[in-house]
Amino acid sequence: MTYPCSDFRPDVDALTPLQSNILAVFDSIDLVVPGSPSLLLADLAYFITLAFTSSSDLHDLSTVPRGNDSIKVKKVTYIALCKRVMPLLAHLYSRFKKLPDIYANGTVEAILAAYSIPIKLKYNCPAPSKFGTDLPLWKLASTSFISVAKDCSPRISETKDTPDERVAKIWRKLLEVIEGALLADCSSAADDPIDEAFDHIFISVIETHIAAHLGHPRIPDDIIVGFGQVLQEASKIHDAAPDTPPATSDGNSSFLHVSVIATTVSTNILPRERFSYWCFDLLFLLCSDDATDQEPNRRRVAALCLQHLLNRVSQVLMSYCLDIELYGDMPFSRAREEEVLYVLNKLLRLRLWTGSLWASRSDTPSKFASSLPELTKSTDVQERARDLAYRSQRAHLFYCYNLLLRVATASKSATAWLPEKLFAPDTTPDAPESAQYVHYDSRKLATACLQVLGQEMGLPY
Repeated sequence: MTYPCSDFRPDVDALTPLQSNILAVFDSIDLVVPGSPSLLLADLAYFITLAFTSSSDLHDLSTVPRGNDSIKVKKVTYIALCKRVMPLLAHLYSRFKKLPDIYANGTVEAILAAYSIPIKLKYNCPAPSKFGTDLPLWKLASTSFISVAKDCSPRISETKDTPDERVAKIWRKLLEVIEGALLADCSSAADDPIDEAFDHIFISVIETHIAAHLGHPRIPDDIIVGFGQVLQEASKIHDAAPDTPPATSDGNSSFLHVSVIATTVSTNILPRERFSYWCFDLLFLLCSDDATDQEPNRRRVAALCLQHLLNRVSQVLMSYCLDIELYGDMPFSRAREEEVLYVLNKLLRLRLWTGSLWASRSDTPSKFASSLPELTKSTDVQERARDLAYRSQRAHLFYCYNLLLRVATASKSATAWLPEKLFAPDTTPDAPESAQYVHYDSRKLATACLQVLGQEMGLPY
């Protein structure tokens, strides 16, 4: 395919004769022969990468005058080949997805790696055509990857012939593609609602096809923790305040101390605000008990991702409480007020799996995600109370109690009139906006959270 001395023809809109003939040979391969599907899939995955990694040049000798030693060099783009092979590879994978050897020998890993390149590059991908209006390469790769991810996520860990090391590598590669999609640089097309809605497909696939299998016992803890970290980063609405110190560990590998400095310096809203909220929605969903299928897997994911949700929530509420003291009567930006109201609404609605926070705070979250030890027999009242509180389905409110109290008693409120369904978990980009607007108030929402805590403790008033 990369033979450097063939006759050159532009290969952006159409395949070269050499590329067409090679694909024709591939079509004639007998895929009934054991091992041939795996080799074919691996070769096609390699062909996809040529458009982004190959720098081979072809010499167009027909343009060289007689007696002239100079040679005009043209580069082969492999773009037409990439466009032809990406959907073909997804189709062939769906055909042979039940073969255990494609998981055990690294073929699926190679497929995911091939799709990851255009997805990460996104708007930096080469132009898909010179004279036509073909779909951008990153969109074609995204559509093909989603088709593969839907089929492979339930099979990766269930294939008994696949070693645990290979299972971990495939899931790491899957996480790498998702990270590239969620954290891609979109500054050059920040206001494009069509592309933003297109990227919502990734959120839907994670929610419906990947989340339920992410907590399988064969998947290492660090992969699930990394997944939560990606969502935490992707859910950021605006830049952090300048000179904010990094978070520091408290000795427990699961949780970090959130360090925030009060400031009146305005923060920049990051591109694609709506997409950031979708990622925030997904992080809340992973930690909630809303979905009941594959319960052991979901409990493990919740225990390992809860750290990132609480770090993200604490950062929002803490920075708001500190900045109130400096702002005085000066209003906050729209984005910051809406972010605070969003977090308080979500905290009020959220119900964790029983014992999720207790497991997340332990040294081995996966061990205690589904079964907790007996209550502590310590005579220390504080320790006994914390042990009980962290087992509650409202444990996140106990964890954020001091912050909620500061918001409820703050000198002013963050307020906004927002659509009634803005905080609904089933909001989709195609759903029509509600005509009903509701007035939200941060102090009232924080007070409602504290009232829920009182009910959780069985207090009469």
